[in-house]
Amino acid sequence: MGAIWLRVAESRWMRMGVVLLTSAGALLVFTPVVRAMASSSDGEFNRWVGWANILALPIGFAGVALTALGWLLRPRRLSADDLDGVADVLAEGMLHAYLDGLKQMIGGDVGDAIRLSLLSDEPAPRWRSSPLIVFGDDRSRNAGDLSTIHTYFRALDRPRLAVLGPAGSGKTVLLTVLAIHLLKSRVTPSADGDRTHPRDGHIPYRLPIASYDPEAGDISAWIAGRLAEEFRLSTPVARELVRTGRILPMLDGLDELDSPATDRRVSRTIERVNDYVADELRGVVLASQPAAYENTARRLDGERSIRIMALDAGAIHEYLRVRFGGRDALQNEWSRVIDGLDHERRTMLRTPLWLSIAVRAFAEVPRTLGDSGTAAGLRSLLVDGFVRLACQGSRYSEADVGRWLRTLAEQTVLQRRQGGRGPEISPARIWTIAGAWLPRLLHGVLALMIVVPLVWISVLPLMAAPAGVVVVSAGLSVGALVVAGTLRAETPVRYLRDPLSILRRVPIRVTASVLILVTGAVALLWLLGWPSLSFAVVTLLCLTALTALFADVDETAPVSIRTAMRNEVIVGVLVTLLPILVMGFGGSFVLRWALGFGAEYREVKAVVAVGFLIGITSGIWFTRTTVRYAVALAIQAFQRRLPMRLGAFLDWAVLAGIMRTTAGSAYQFRHGELRQYFLTAAPGEPTATVPRAAVRASARLVLSASALVSALVSALVVSAVLNSLLSVGEPSRAANPLAFVTTKAAECDGLQWKVPGRPEWEAAGSGREVRAWLDRNGAVDKGTTEITVVVQGLIPQAAVLEDIRPLIVSRRPPMRGSTVDCEGFVEAAAMGEAPVYDLVADLDGGTPRFLPSTEVFSVRNSETLTMRLRVRTTTCDCSWRIEVRWVSAGKQGVTVLDDNGRPFRTTA
Repeated sequence: MGAIWLRVAESRWMRMGVVLLTSAGALLVFTPVVRAMASSSDGEFNRWVGWANILALPIGFAGVALTALGWLLRPRRLSADDLDGVADVLAEGMLHAYLDGLKQMIGGDVGDAIRLSLLSDEPAPRWRSSPLIVFGDDRSRNAGDLSTIHTYFRALDRPRLAVLGPAGSGKTVLLTVLAIHLLKSRVTPSADGDRTHPRDGHIPYRLPIASYDPEAGDISAWIAGRLAEEFRLSTPVARELVRTGRILPMLDGLDELDSPATDRRVSRTIERVNDYVADELRGVVLASQPAAYENTARRLDGERSIRIMALDAGAIHEYLRVRFGGRDALQNEWSRVIDGLDHERRTMLRTPLWLSIAVRAFAEVPRTLGDSGTAAGLRSLLVDGFVRLACQGSRYSEADVGRWLRTLAEQTVLQRRQGGRGPEISPARIWTIAGAWLPRLLHGVLALMIVVPLVWISVLPLMAAPAGVVVVSAGLSVGALVVAGTLRAETPVRYLRDPLSILRRVPIRVTASVLILVTGAVALLWLLGWPSLSFAVVTLLCLTALTALFADVDETAPVSIRTAMRNEVIVGVLVTLLPILVMGFGGSFVLRWALGFGAEYREVKAVVAVGFLIGITSGIWFTRTTVRYAVALAIQAFQRRLPMRLGAFLDWAVLAGIMRTTAGSAYQFRHGELRQYFLTAAPGEPTATVPRAAVRASARLVLSASALVSALVSALVVSAVLNSLLSVGEPSRAANPLAFVTTKAAECDGLQWKVPGRPEWEAAGSGREVRAWLDRNGAVDKGTTEITVVVQGLIPQAAVLEDIRPLIVSRRPPMRGSTVDCEGFVEAAAMGEAPVYDLVADLDGGTPRFLPSTEVFSVRNSETLTMRLRVRTTTCDCSWRIEVRWVSAGKQGVTVLDDNGRPFRTTA
C-alpha cells in the first residue's frame, strides 16, 4: 500500500484526485450517519441519503478525472538528452550560488587575489593565488593549492577524493573552489563545443554530511531530496540525476557527527557512501578532520586522500605583508608576537581561520595575543574580539550576540540528536529550541482563543433545532481539528516557499480570458434564473484556486525567511477572506434575494456562520508556520535567549562574517570552530542544557491518535456543515415561518362590555374616547369577543394551519357590574382585499375550539390570510389565548397569540 501511495504522490494531479475521491467516500458514509442522529423519521433519513449521493457524485467524477489526468501526465523516464539539458541549467545556477557563497566565506580574509584567481584563467604567482590553503598527498607534500585543485582532481583515476585537515584549515573553501572550477569548465566548454575533460560532466554539489542519518535510508535518496529542495527540481528528475552519476556529491563536515556513538555513525555513513559509489559512474568528495576519518574502521573505497598543510612561517609572514601593505612597523610587531607564542598557540595560528580572525580582531594591538596564556584562552580571546569587532557600530551588544549565538549552536546539537538537518539553522524549525511542547501548547491555545468565541457567537444561536446541535458540534470539531493538527505537527510545513510566485507564471492574457469567461458564465446563469447554480460555480472556482495555490507551494522558488513568512501571511489572509466573502456573504445574498429567505432564518445564519468558520480556521491552518515561529521567538525573547527579530539578526550575522546562508532560507555558522566555541558556556556562566530529543512511546501514540482523530473529525465536520447548508426550508424556532397580527373588532355590531360597579357614563364623541373610557374603567367584553387575525407567510414553502383553538387560562363566575354598549369606533384596521374567514369558538364547552371550516388555510411567501375569530360565553368570566398549530417543510410548530402579552378576557 505504501508503494502505491508513493507512486501516486509523484503527481500533483493524482494527489488531488485521490483527495477528492476520499472526500466523496466520506460524504457517502458520514452524511447519512450524521443526519440520522438528528432526524426523527426514516423518510428524512432516506432523503439525506439521496443528498449524499448527489453531493458525492460530482466530487467523485472530479476525483476520477484528476486521477486519470495525473496518470496520463505522470513523470516518465527522461532521455539522456533531456537529463543533460536539465543538468546544464542546474550547473549554471550552482555556479552563481557557489560564487556568492565563496564571497561570504573569504570576504576580506585573504583578499582580492583569491577571487581574481577563481574568476580568471590567467596564470598567477603562487602567493597571489592562495597563500593560506596548500594541500599535499601521500606522494608529494606540495601537491597544489586553490588554483590547481581542479587540475589535481581531473588527474585522479577515479573521481573519489578525501580532503583532510584540522578545524579552520579551509576544507570548505577548497571544496567550493573545486566546485566552481568544475562548473566553469562545464558551463564554458572548449571552442569545438566539447567539454575539456570527462570529469567536467559531473555537477559538483556541496552539502553537509552531518545532516544525514545513515540509519534513515539510502544516501542517494537523501542527496536527491536535498537537491530537489535547494534547486527547485522535481523529485523524480533529481533522483535520475543522482542515479546516472551526473551529480558529484561533496560531503562536507564528517567530523561534525557528534552523537554519543560518533565512531559507529561515521563508519555507518562511510559504508553508505561506499554503497553509493559502487557504481563506477558515480564519484564523491569527502571532507573531514583527520582523526574523525582515520580512526574509523571503514574508509572510502578507491579514494585518494589529500591533507591541507599547516601554514609555515614564510606563508604567515607573506600574508601579513600583503595584509598590512606598507605598514612595516605593524607587520614586524605581528611577526614578533606570533614568534613569541608557545608551540600550542603558534600551531593554532597556523590555520587560516584563526590567523584571519586574529588579524581582523586585533589588527592594531597584536600584543594582546601574548596575554592569552593558553590555546583555549587564545581561542576565547579571538572569538570575543571577533564578535566585539562585528558589534561595533551595530544595534546589538556583545553580550546579547554571544548569548544568541550560543542558543543557535545548541539548536544545531538538538537538531542532530533528533535526526534533523544537523549544522543548518532553519528558522522554520527554530521553534523546537523553546521545547517540544510549550510552543505547541501556546499555539493551540491561540487557535482556541479564536475558534471558540467564533463558534460561540455565530454558531451557538443555531442550537434551537437538532440540526443546530450538529452545526455547533461541527464548529467545535473544526476547532479540535485545528488544535490537534497544530499539536501533531513536529514541523508545520516542509519548506518555506514563495506561494505567490505561481501568479507571476500565468500570462496576463490567460488570466484576463479566464476572468471574462467565468464572469460571462455566471452572469448568464443568473439571467436564466439559476442564481444558486451561478453561486455554486463561483464557489467551486474559488475553492479550485485555493487548492491550486496550496498544491503549487512546494514547487516555487525558495526565498528569505522574512519574505516567505510575509507571503504566508498574505496567503492566510486570502484563504480567510475568500470563504467568508464567497460562501458566507455570497451564499446569504443568494438565499435572501434569489430564494426570498429573510435575514432571521437559520439557513442564512448557517451560511454566514459556516463561511466565517471555514475562513478563520483556514487562515489559522495556512499561517501555522509563522505563528509557531512567532510563538517560539516570543518565548525565547522572554528568556533573553534569542531576539524577537531573528531573521534580521541572522542577516546581520551573515554580513558580519559569523554565519553563512545555505539552501535559500537556512543558515550555518561560517566555521565549525565558531559553532563549537559557542557550545561552551562563557566563564562564570552555567552550561546550557540541551533538551533531550527522545520521545516516549506513549507520546508517539498520542500524536498518532491525534492525527487519526483529526482525519475522522474532518469528515464529520464536512458532513455536518453540509447538513446545515442543505436544510432549505427548515426554520428555527426563533424564526417562525408565519407572521401574525391580531386586532379587536373595529365596529360595535351589537357588542357589549361590562364594567365594575356603575360609573358615570360619558357619551363619547369618538371611538378613541370610548375606548379610553372603557380601558380606564376596566371594561371586559360581554358575551362575545371578536378578534381579527391576519397571517402572512415568510418562507417559500407553504405553511398549513392545522388547528386554531382558544387556550383557557382561568375560569371564574361571571363578573358583576354594569353593561355598556356604544355607537361605534372611528379607528379601523385595513384588512386588504383578501377574503375574511369567520370562525367561532364556545368557551362553555369542555375543549373549546373554533368551528371547522371547509377551507384549507395555507400561506406561503408574501401571501396573507385574514380570519375573524368570535369567542363567546354565557356562564363564565374567562381569560384565554389563541393557539395556532401549523406544519411547514415537514416540521410542525405552535404559535400562541395574546393581547400584547396579556390574555384576552370575556365574561358572561
